[in-house]
Amino acid sequence: MTTLKQFYEGQITMNVVWDILKGDMTPLSYVNLERIVEYVALHAKKRAGGKTAFVVLRGLEYGLSRVTNTLLDIREAPVQYEIFRSIKEANQWLVKE
Repeated sequence: MTTLKQFYEGQITMNVVWDILKGDMTPLSYVNLERIVEYVALHAKKRAGGKTAFVVLRGLEYGLSRVTNTLLDIREAPVQYEIFRSIKEANQWLVKE
């Protein structure tokens, strides 16, 4: 949450890549995931029309990122979210109109 708060309280960019290639989301509980989603949904209007790319390697992180995307869609967050396996793919998507 600290990184998210720093992002949304700082100089916000319309497009962002969250690099989780070396991350481990194993200890993330559903309650904590809900808290993250609620926080992002609340602040997403600051980036309306923007894009967020999650870059993950393992299946667990991919699955949790999909759940996050679904929860944000349900809350109608005005940002596009996609999941990728490489930074290169994520950056290519970010620059597409």
